Amino acid sequence: MSENREMMLPSVMDGADFQHGSIFFVGTATVLVRYAGFTILTDPNFLHSGDHVHLGYGMTSRRLTNPALDIEALPPLDLCVLSHLHGDHFDRIAEKKLNTALPIVTTRHAAASLRRKGFTAPQGLKTWETATFRKGAATLRITSMPGKHAPGPLSLLLPPVMGSLLEFQTAGEHTALRLYITGDTLIHEHLREIPRRYPEIDLALLHLGGTRILGLMLTMDADQGVEAIKMIRPRTAIPIHYNDYTVFKSPLRDFQKAVRAAGLEKKVVYLSHGETYGFEVPASRWHPQGRGTTAAAEAVRPERQAPTSYQSATATSATNGDGRRGSGISAGLALLGGAGIGAAIMYWSAPQKMAGGSRSGANGKSIPSHRKGSAVERKPSGRF
Repeated sequence: MSENREMMLPSVMDGADFQHGSIFFVGTATVLVRYAGFTILTDPNFLHSGDHVHLGYGMTSRRLTNPALDIEALPPLDLCVLSHLHGDHFDRIAEKKLNTALPIVTTRHAAASLRRKGFTAPQGLKTWETATFRKGAATLRITSMPGKHAPGPLSLLLPPVMGSLLEFQTAGEHTALRLYITGDTLIHEHLREIPRRYPEIDLALLHLGGTRILGLMLTMDADQGVEAIKMIRPRTAIPIHYNDYTVFKSPLRDFQKAVRAAGLEKKVVYLSHGETYGFEVPASRWHPQGRGTTAAAEAVRPERQAPTSYQSATATSATNGDGRRGSGISAGLALLGGAGIGAAIMYWSAPQKMAGGSRSGANGKSIPSHRKGSAVERKPSGRF
């Protein structure tokens, strides 16, 4: 990416879908964001239950859960957003199997390390710096948000961390959607600058878990998660990064209790691994003839009915392999027995029963269905 931090991505032939979007929760801080023709992976962590992750200085943590899918089953990706370079956010599976040409937006520290590992398109940002991606009629601006991974001098011993603000814009540079991802941060004073600069945030993904090492808290616990909602004021918040490793000491039930005590139930959506939050963006946000209504008046709505089609995106194959673009999409649709993009939105967004057994991955190997008998479903929770 050039110094102006702008990249052109292969465009969508029939235009971007600004009306429908989805958030698919893989596990830990790993999600798939699909909106406006972009498919974005966050903090790739595909280790399985019982695997250990290295946290530095000889410390490790054991994974307690399985990812909702394996890395071979990822759809073609446009880019990855990475909060920082820790083993539970970019693990050895991602290092080995992610396409090394995939653009990765992250901290400058992580970008330098990824280049040494052979990745060719990392983009390192300082706080408040922005990387811009254009894809046909859609523009995605990713701005680094302030993050603090540890209290006091201990922060010098941990890799730098960032939050991310994703702004999806039309060709006329009207912002259709704002998504904030906290990254592994604690509550700190600099976070107050976020709502000052960006007062209208539609959706926030909160890294919780109350991670503790040597008795010190390194990520938000239940109380700090509620404080973050009050401070950032997103229309909807989704907690992630809450139950996957032994170092996570603040369970989701504590956050749910704190949310109820604060009267914020209508602002929070809860996703289990393998579940999707689908949403619909009002035409006033993105359609030229529909503009004029304020964002506050026309809130993003949870999507209660699956769209009938999804625009194809020519994106980078998710994993290294035969090198062909789009090679992972048929694997992602194996559960449906379909191969078209029209079916893709059904796989990620519509309620689907995941039978026990296995499905085929992009490399032809069998992938276990870890959540046997569970539903992949959207979780509506009122308006953003």
